[in-house]
Amino acid sequence: MRSAAFLVTCAIILTLIMSCHSSPSPRVLAMKRDAADSVVNGMKDKEQLDSLVKEAEKSGDYMLEMRSLQKRGRLWRDENRFMKAIACHNVNWNSQGNSVTPSPQCRR
Repeated sequence: MRSAAFLVTCAIILTLIMSCHSSPSPRVLAMKRDAADSVVNGMKDKEQLDSLVKEAEKSGDYMLEMRSLQKRGRLWRDENRFMKAIACHNVNWNSQGNSVTPSPQCRR
């Protein structure tokens, strides 16, 4: 009798634990992502995105925080002139491989 009660109690506790740790459905995640994207796409400068990141961090909205950080990273990358510098310093070697001429993109 005691072992049956123990097994039933364990089964109930296990069921409760399993129900508490269920992951959200893909549909719910997609809706959260779409809502975060609509808020983030309205922001155009880094200061607005910085304040949005801080708000999302305080409220615990990880999807909004992640999406705003992604947008801020894109803005930083687009402002970077690294690719233009690479294209400008792309060298043209002569047939001997020792003479360098600057790329036409560097000339103003």
